[in-house]
Amino acid sequence: MKRSSLSETNDKRTKRDEAFSGEGLFFDHEKLVVYQRSLDFVSSSQHLMRVLPGDCRVKDQLERAADSIPLNIAKGNGRSTPKDLCKFFDIAKGSAFACAAALDTCVSRGLLQKVDTMEAKQQLRQIVGLLVGLIRNTDPDRVVDSSASYLVQAQRPLGALSI
Repeated sequence: MKRSSLSETNDKRTKRDEAFSGEGLFFDHEKLVVYQRSLDFVSSSQHLMRVLPGDCRVKDQLERAADSIPLNIAKGNGRSTPKDLCKFFDIAKGSAFACAAALDTCVSRGLLQKVDTMEAKQQLRQIVGLLVGLIRNTDPDRVVDSSASYLVQAQRPLGALSI
């Protein structure tokens, strides 16, 4: 599988950043870094899925789970209580784990090379870290699995209640 060049990735980010800057923003969730990173993952996962056979069930699973990440981030950020916010951020986090498992399954079946999934898995790791940070920031009393060594970047959901 041909890997995307760094310049292609930067061009896509520039286009995405232009689309999500200034007057182009209509909703608070669009400003969240985790939302933008999840859209990056949706885009990069498309390149991986093009290599997979059309009748591959894991391809459908990967696509649905990838789409679920930004959709649940948006739904969560539209909620008004910390419990509701965390519920949807948890669902998004679970979808990120499902994507990672789907990529592993593709590698196990010989449908993808491990090296071709590394960038996508790094993106997923960052998304999970950002989501864990949002969950901790939204509900500091909530127990979050701290045994995992995710890069956690605290970020307050925009438009969320102050705690």
